Amino acid sequence: MKILIAMLAVALSTSAVHAKTAKCELTVEGQKYIDSQCEFTAIGDGDGSFIITGSNGYFAYANRDGDQMKGSWNGPDRDSKAHWDLGMLSREGACWVNQTARVCAW
Repeated sequence: MKILIAMLAVALSTSAVHAKTAKCELTVEGQKYIDSQCEFTAIGDGDGSFIITGSNGYFAYANRDGDQMKGSWNGPDRDSKAHWDLGMLSREGACWVNQTARVCAW
């Protein structure tokens, strides 16, 4: 029984996360940090949240918050965590945008 419970716990804690190749853009304060092919990874529980990861070391998160996304990225120095706030982003086609940032994936 303990083995069955352990196997179930592992199965529930690991979700199938698959990165796909996409054309992406990450622009912050007018500077393009990603403007080429990247990895697009859906995250969360199927609510549309995602990560884009450029081959140059930059990445950004877009996490669903109602009708908007809460954006963050790893900053101009390519930090290991996305702790730089991009604010609330609204949908514009394949992009999520505000006055400061654009996070796009096609």
